[in-house]
Amino acid sequence: MTNNLLDELVFITPDLPFDIAPLKVDCTVALSVSGSSRKLQLGAPWFLRQPPQPLLGADWPTFCKSMRSYGIPMFCQVQQFDKVPATHVPIRLAKQPIGRPFIPAEVRTADALEIDCFHPRDQRWQWPLELGKQERLKTFVQAIRDATGGLTPIGISLPVGVSSSNLDMCIHADSDFVTFVGGDDGGTSAQAIVLESLTRTRESFRSAGVDIPILVVAPITNIEHAVKLLALGAAAVCIDGLVKPLIRANRNASASLTGNMLGGINIPFQDRSEAVDVEPLLLQLQKGVDSCLRDHGLATLKSLDRSLLRGISQQVCELARIKPLYDKQ
Repeated sequence: MTNNLLDELVFITPDLPFDIAPLKVDCTVALSVSGSSRKLQLGAPWFLRQPPQPLLGADWPTFCKSMRSYGIPMFCQVQQFDKVPATHVPIRLAKQPIGRPFIPAEVRTADALEIDCFHPRDQRWQWPLELGKQERLKTFVQAIRDATGGLTPIGISLPVGVSSSNLDMCIHADSDFVTFVGGDDGGTSAQAIVLESLTRTRESFRSAGVDIPILVVAPITNIEHAVKLLALGAAAVCIDGLVKPLIRANRNASASLTGNMLGGINIPFQDRSEAVDVEPLLLQLQKGVDSCLRDHGLATLKSLDRSLLRGISQQVCELARIKPLYDKQ
């Protein structure tokens, strides 16, 4: 299995007196609405892009309740919450595929809306001809904003590694957030694009004087990977890669248990709830970023940056634009 380049990044050892570390840290994320004082507050810097509803079955409402309690948003269609109690419904992010008709219920009830520029039929990312220029995209985004009453953050999803001109279009369109999607195969080349693109985009936004939150979908296999992506400039990280293996493992364990106990007898068996076992992961994620901030004397996520990282290999140092681990300067 290919090593993840994120494993070649390490946090520097903090050298702080105990009493300097902040007593309280803020791990929330705000998605501001352009031209408004309104903000969508996320309780944690994580999100789910492909919620595991099919894997959960009857445990789906319980899973939603866990996401809501931690303030973790999910990309979902509104109908996915039809059988979920209102008190269990988490923050809902909606995707609006380019070239597809708008569904009023999706637009009006979403807490945030993303313009998805991936074309499933062609299996590629591209701007439609009618949106391929800055002014046209800006007009389109404003039209969507008006349709939501001007109260909903509007974002744009793009593949990692996009050119500066594409980023400039997002800036000009007053996009409230950008979602970088890529690296699904987990290969070293895909991971390299994620690191380079995230670092370059964050610097590009800062040079332009804007602070557009970047949501990142990239291969991660542990909590430390997620925290490192935050340090590299992500505002929130997709945790599909951490959640789904847990649920599958629980289901496989239950299937194995029923096989051992019941042999070939085909009768209904109520297995234990997979959703319950996600709670420890959510708590560990929370503690992971909280501890990282405290250890370095930081009070907010915005203070976490790549200056706290060092690279083991020359490649990762160049991609993330950080110093090597054994740099004597």
